[in-house]
Amino acid sequence: MLMTVFLNTSFESEEHASLLNNSNGIVYVLEKNTYELLYANEPALKLWGKNNYCGLECYTFICGRYEKCPWCSVPKMQNGSVHVDAAYSPLADKWFRIDCHEIKWFGHDAVAVYSIDITAEKKQQLSLQIDKISLEKTINNIPMGVAVCEMKNGKIIRSAVNP
Repeated sequence: MLMTVFLNTSFESEEHASLLNNSNGIVYVLEKNTYELLYANEPALKLWGKNNYCGLECYTFICGRYEKCPWCSVPKMQNGSVHVDAAYSPLADKWFRIDCHEIKWFGHDAVAVYSIDITAEKKQQLSLQIDKISLEKTINNIPMGVAVCEMKNGKIIRSAVNP
């Protein structure tokens, strides 16, 4: 078997790579059936702390596994795509919003994975949940009638009321 990697293939390819490398998102392409990594942009390689993915499956290169990750979004694809609002990566200890789309990649049936780090958003959501629980506990311990309301969609909604 002969495996060839072409470097400096064309100006246009370099421009596309530059475009993807200068985004904040993590972008990688894998072969649809084998999960072999065909491309990863610089932010992805920086996150993973590795560079040489040639011939490796995504689950091996990214997660050090020998079989597909149980949380993988690719098998969830319907009609050529899938969107995942929040997926946790235990290896990176981060949360990601993920979009996967079937594409053709230099003759391969492939899947492009677009991933955005949403860890800060998830931490903010958790902080708000903790604050709401704390507020409810405080209100429930006040010896007189107290209610907390909030405005949602133009309506006043009761958030918390003590007994």
